[in-house]
Amino acid sequence: MKRLAMILIWTGYGLVGLIAAAGRLVASSSRLDVGEVMGSVLVLGSAGVLAECALLAGSAIGTFVVVTRRPVRRVGLVLTLLAGWIGLAILGWLLWGFWT
Repeated sequence: MKRLAMILIWTGYGLVGLIAAAGRLVASSSRLDVGEVMGSVLVLGSAGVLAECALLAGSAIGTFVVVTRRPVRRVGLVLTLLAGWIGLAILGWLLWGFWT
């Protein structure tokens, strides 16, 4: 379960990196029509929601493991969980502004 939590958290961050790269690519395009802009908004926003879900699931599973199993409390896992919860809060705030 510890490994699953870490995989989910870093997969969420990987998705965030891909979203940033794709957003940069779309923004640098010289000619965009309305369909391309709407399509990219929907795809990038949906990918953001998937990243948010991965961060939430990984952080929740990891926190459960840390609370219930004493021997797995390692610095790397705790720092990864901290990064997961911080990323969850920041990405959630950004997505709230994006979708509303």
